[in-house]
Amino acid sequence: VMAGCRPEYLPVVIAATEAACTDAFNLHGVLATTYFATPVIVVNGPIRHEIGLNCGGNLFGQGFRANATIGRALQLLVRNVGGGRPGGVDMSTLGQPGKFTCCVGENEEESGWEPLHVERGFSVDQSTVTVFPAWEPRQVRAAAVRQAVLDSVVDVASVLGTSLANDDSVGDHTIPVRQGQIVLTIGGASEFWDGWSKDDVRAYLHPRIRRSLADLKRVQAIKGEMQEGDEDRYVNLIPEPDDILLLYAGSPEASGYRCAVIHSELPKVASAAVTREVRVPPL
Repeated sequence: VMAGCRPEYLPVVIAATEAACTDAFNLHGVLATTYFATPVIVVNGPIRHEIGLNCGGNLFGQGFRANATIGRALQLLVRNVGGGRPGGVDMSTLGQPGKFTCCVGENEEESGWEPLHVERGFSVDQSTVTVFPAWEPRQVRAAAVRQAVLDSVVDVASVLGTSLANDDSVGDHTIPVRQGQIVLTIGGASEFWDGWSKDDVRAYLHPRIRRSLADLKRVQAIKGEMQEGDEDRYVNLIPEPDDILLLYAGSPEASGYRCAVIHSELPKVASAAVTREVRVPPL
């Protein structure tokens, strides 16, 4: 009620809260970091249309009550019920707008791909929420050529300064310990991807989202002296291809392609995306 939710939004808020309170999501860890992390909610299934959730143009922007208030309700529960207040449990140094609210839906009807919740073990007619421990979305702009788009995503996903290319631990390491998940949100005409599945996109991206040992040592993400050959030895920043959560959303009317990369705050072993079914009680 404080967030402005309508009664029909409540099952989504409950499912998002259940997902955020799991050990796998580790809400305390997401809050206690000094970085920018926040729970981002992704909604799939029929409930999107029943509550008027925006899955299209201006996906992460303003103008849609369901998106704004569901995300806000979870944030208020975190603070007022869970005690995750700024300067206390919430230790974020700078924060980000998603800590006010961030809830989106997948544009399943315009996609030629299997939706996220089906990939994660649910049926297409079930409604679900997936909660992800996220940084802010980073826009990717590229020429409307498939390889150019994917290579641009690789560059944004592997940039130094993200949590995935960083390690605050003490001592010598041969690999960073912060390998984690990302969400890749794709918009634009689905025909742009004709002939490619989500698995094809992940198979292209996964081995390329990496940094050389030399790069990681320069920023002290890996401790130790530079060694000969470090420029040509690489470390993957994402554990497995399935740790690239692919979401088709945003306006389908844009020519070519639009997308955004959302980094995880913590390594996968500390916090990972969690999906829960939205249970709507019978009338």
